[in-house]
Amino acid sequence: MTTFDSLEHPAWCDPQQCGAADRSSYHRSAVHVIDSPARGGVSVAVQLACEGDEPLGDAPVTVGLTLTRGEYTSVEEYHLAYSTASGLQTLLDRLLQPAGQGLLNG
Repeated sequence: MTTFDSLEHPAWCDPQQCGAADRSSYHRSAVHVIDSPARGGVSVAVQLACEGDEPLGDAPVTVGLTLTRGEYTSVEEYHLAYSTASGLQTLLDRLLQPAGQGLLNG
């Protein structure tokens, strides 16, 4: 945990993104973006969030996943439960490890 604005925040909370001081909003991490190397490809933005009005140890953390295709022609946003995001990470690790760099350079 960290403290700013006289409130306690999760260690991952970003002061520039956080809205928890409103108490009806959310603690939010910095937004992390993976840009597509291909023109017209899909860029991925990821951000953690949890409700600001719940005790920090009890507030469920969600993973915001925003997919942007091309020049903002299509934007889709999803909020994954922590357990779902963790399962996705495990699955991607398992699938990508045998593929090695060959898949990632394509």
